[in-house]
Amino acid sequence: MKLITAITALLLMGVACQHNPGSDQDAMSEGSILGADLGMCITCGGWLIEIDDQIYHFGSVPLESGIDLENETFPLTVRLTWREDPEPTWIVIESIVKI
Repeated sequence: MKLITAITALLLMGVACQHNPGSDQDAMSEGSILGADLGMCITCGGWLIEIDDQIYHFGSVPLESGIDLENETFPLTVRLTWREDPEPTWIVIESIVKI
C-alpha cells in the first residue's frame, strides 16, 4: 500500500510541475530582436523578436532595462522573461537584458 501511495504522490507532483505553454506563466528565454515591424497592415507595428524559431511582436521593453530600441543595432541578442499577450503573435516583455 505504501508503494502505491508513493507512486501516486510522484505522479501528482509530476503533473503539477509540468509547464503549460499556453498559460500566462512567465517564460525565461533567449531571443533576438530583429527591429521595428514596418509592415503595412492593420496588425503591424511595434517590434519583432525571434524566440525559439518563432517570430513575435511586442510594443515596448521595460524602462529599467536600459535598452533604447530607437538607437540599437539589430539583430540584438537578449535574455528575457515574457508572457503571451491576448493578441495573437504578440507578447509582453516583463524583463530583458542584452547578452
